[in-house]
Order: sequence, then C-alpha cells, then structure tokens
Amino acid sequence: MKRKITALSLVSFMAILLIAISLSASEKGPSWTYLGNRDYRLIAGTGNGLPIVFNALQEQDKTGIVEAVEKEPGIEDKWAGSRPDIIPPLEFRKVLGNALADIKTESFEFPYEDLDGKKTAKIVKLYQDGRESLAPEDPECAGFEIIPLPNNTRYMLPTIKGLWLVDSREKNAVKISKDTFDGKPYDQLKGELWQRSAGDGSALLWWNDNPVSSADGSKIAYTTNRDCIARGGNSIWLYDLDTGEERVLISNTSGENYRCKAWVGSSCLIYQRFIGDTSDYFAADVTESSTRKLQLKGGNPDLLAVHPRGVIAYTPDSSTCREIYAAMLDETGEDAGMVYEKSIQGTLRDPYCFSVDGTKLAYLYAPDNNGTTQDLTIVDLESGKETTVKGTTKGQRSNLHDFNWLDNNRLLIHTSTVVDNQYTIYSWIYNLKRR
Repeated sequence: MKRKITALSLVSFMAILLIAISLSASEKGPSWTYLGNRDYRLIAGTGNGLPIVFNALQEQDKTGIVEAVEKEPGIEDKWAGSRPDIIPPLEFRKVLGNALADIKTESFEFPYEDLDGKKTAKIVKLYQDGRESLAPEDPECAGFEIIPLPNNTRYMLPTIKGLWLVDSREKNAVKISKDTFDGKPYDQLKGELWQRSAGDGSALLWWNDNPVSSADGSKIAYTTNRDCIARGGNSIWLYDLDTGEERVLISNTSGENYRCKAWVGSSCLIYQRFIGDTSDYFAADVTESSTRKLQLKGGNPDLLAVHPRGVIAYTPDSSTCREIYAAMLDETGEDAGMVYEKSIQGTLRDPYCFSVDGTKLAYLYAPDNNGTTQDLTIVDLESGKETTVKGTTKGQRSNLHDFNWLDNNRLLIHTSTVVDNQYTIYSWIYNLKRR
C-alpha cells in the first residue's frame, strides 16, 4: 500500500512539474505563480474589491469522507457544523500581490427562514487592510449565499421565503421582504399553487428568486411566482433599499418565465424572457418603466456576460457556441456598437467573464472536436490585443480547468490532472503584467 501511495504521489508531482515548466517556459509576457495543489476558490460574497480565497474540497477529500462514513456510521454527527478532521482544515487567505497571506477572521450568527423552516446562518467576518467583508463560515456546505451590495457594508441573504439584509458592522440581519402578498401568507399561497398543479406538493412557491443588485446597491431586482399562481410562470419585481418600496417591474401576461441577468448602471436591468422553447433579452429602464428588446446578432443568441459599465458578451448561436461577440450598451440599454467579434476554432466553454473594470474579456473554449482540452483567451477590448493560454501539457492528462478574475490584470486559474479517475486541482495566479 505504501508503494502505491508513493507511486501516485510521484505521478502527481511529475504532472504538476511538467505543467509548471510549460507555463513558465517563455521569458517574455505574462507571469505565472504556482499556489500549490490546493483548489483555492474565490469567495464571491466578500465584495470590497478584496480577493479572498478558501481551500475547497478536492475529489479525494470527498471520497475519503464517504469511505469514512461507510466504515463508521454516525461519524458524520461528530463532524456536524465543521469540516471533517480527516481532511485539510478550512482556511481563508487573502491574495496579496502574487501570493497568499493569512487573514484575521471573526465569526457570528443570526436566524433566518428557509423552505425547511427556521435556521441559523453562521457567518465569518474577514478583515483585510482596515476593511471588512463577509462570507458563510463554511462556503461549500452553508446552504445559503451571501451577496455583497456595492456600498460595501451591507449584504443580502436571499432564500425561497424572503430577503434578509445583513449588516456586517452590527453583525445581524433584518428581513426586508414582506410576509404576505395580496393579504395571503406564504403557506396559504403555496397551498393554492399545489391545488392548481399536480397536487403532489412538487410545485414550489418562490417568494423571490435570482436577486441581482444595481451598481450603486440601491435596488434589487428578482423574480417571483407569488403573483402568477393562476396562470403559471413568473414576474420580475423591484425592491428599493433606500425607500423600502417594492413593486412589480415586469408583469406576467400569459404564463411566460423571466430571469434577471444583470444591471447596466443603476437604472437599466437586463433580463431574459422565456416563451416555450424560445427566449429573448430585454433592457428595462426602471426610472421610466420602459423596456427595449436587445438587438443581438444571430438566430439563437445566448447572453454570456454583462458588465455594469454596459459591455455585454454573447454568442449568436447557442446551439454551436463557435462565435463570441462583445458590444456596448448605453445606460438605457440602447446598442452603442460592437467592440469585439471572434470565430472560435472550437466550442465556447464556461466561464466567460469581464475583468473588474470591464475593459478585458476572458473565455474558455475547447479547440478539439471531443472537448478533452480547454484553452483560455484574454482580449483587451480597447486595443484588441489577444493573449491565448494553451491548456494542455503534452503526454500528461492535464488541462485548464476554470478561472476567475482577481482584478484587471490578474486571474486565479485552476489546472487539473486525473489520477485513478479522480481530479486533482492546482491553483495559479496569472498576471498579465510581467513582474
């Protein structure tokens, strides 16, 4: 057994060594910094422009937990509320330049309500350079999401039963959504929905779903079906955090479905409408209560990313995903011109996203027919310059896995190797500006 472990370790070491040599071969251009064989994940809820990561579970960690539970039933009770002691402990680190550094943390909790009833949200406050941000105490197993609002002191916790506004300084949360609609509480409306559906209790009443915050943090748009029980589908509502006003923004007329995509500025909401097997994209001016259909190229477009400054990325044919376009919108959602067009020698792959300031676009694509490898393209939308990162190391089962932007020049990139049919993720910082 010891010989097998040593052999696997050697395979993993050689794989990552070859990746490092490949990625660092060029003396010019962007630089790579290896963070180790850890799956460091960016915490979306931190906000404040502070890149903070945690070490996510690797596949071998999850396998080890399953095997331990099978051998010793009931051991999961010992681990309740914390990461099992048989795997690396959870750690939060801040991204400092091209390295990781320790960060001060403080925990607190507050009650909230979900579909299963009353629960307790366990939160960690993260301190960095005199600023604070919040995240779930266990980002992988929390069962809820913390969404930062752009004012950097308030956060939102959305559940199927309502919206909670979390104050990082006061260490508490206040429910801001109403408990009734048209005089009826959640449970009564849920009963009506079940009676109109199959009656087996499978239909869900979403008080609010898919909430997105405006660029200035003053408004929240979300979808709900609490006002669509009779005809089906859902509608889009708007909550004004400054005034407390809550109103319908896009009414449901014939059982259609909607999804909020993102905001452009603080008055234009980009949303998607589904009718049958087709969908279209619209821009809603929330100040004038007017809507405009986005004139995207292609017969079956799919909107991939939206940046608050008004730049969008989309593919004109979602069935093939072999082209990617970037265009500018003004603050009302009016098309202001194409800024990037590219035919992909392969197939687009998720993720595709803009840098923090929206001046750069990065996307993955599979260059071969069977999709076993992935490459990464980073394009400067102002100069048109492209940088392509090849995702394979010859002779090794390694690949570019995914990425996140850390700021306007640095990306957190994950590569992977496969040993005994299990992925091992490695983390890197890719800096477009050479050190």
